[in-house]
Amino acid sequence: MSLSDGHAGSRDARPAVGLERMEALCRGEATPAPLGVLLGLRLVEAGPGWTVVTMSPSPAHLNLARVVHGGVIGALCDTAMGGAVHSTLNSGETYTTAEFRVQFLRPVTVDTGPLRCTGEVVHRGRRIVAVEADVRDQDGALVARSSSTCLLTARSRPRTP
Repeated sequence: MSLSDGHAGSRDARPAVGLERMEALCRGEATPAPLGVLLGLRLVEAGPGWTVVTMSPSPAHLNLARVVHGGVIGALCDTAMGGAVHSTLNSGETYTTAEFRVQFLRPVTVDTGPLRCTGEVVHRGRRIVAVEADVRDQDGALVARSSSTCLLTARSRPRTP
């Protein structure tokens, strides 16, 4: 996942750097990623190397077994981890996910209530970032854990014809 600047529909006049962008998203001053809006993901807290993303499961998130689809939980984790990585970016840097893993520890239903996912950078090198996330229900029970490896790259300049 990449929380890239300048996606379609963005109202941001200029790309913000790392933590500045995450804080602007928390305050509602920057346009969130369209997928996050579609799924009801909300960035509520951010700091250097960490973010908190929340969501409330709805019937639209359920699979045929009447539990929240694993892809929705994965998107929640990926968003929190991507935000944590993004909060460490310097000017001219971007990133992409190289590897992503989720462990589902208990079923999530609409009755589970709001979910809170905390993403945290556990290692940031010059090219590789290791990041993890925990998803907890409204009672604080751990429902999923996730880890990811991201590759840092230089932001490419748009090509001119």
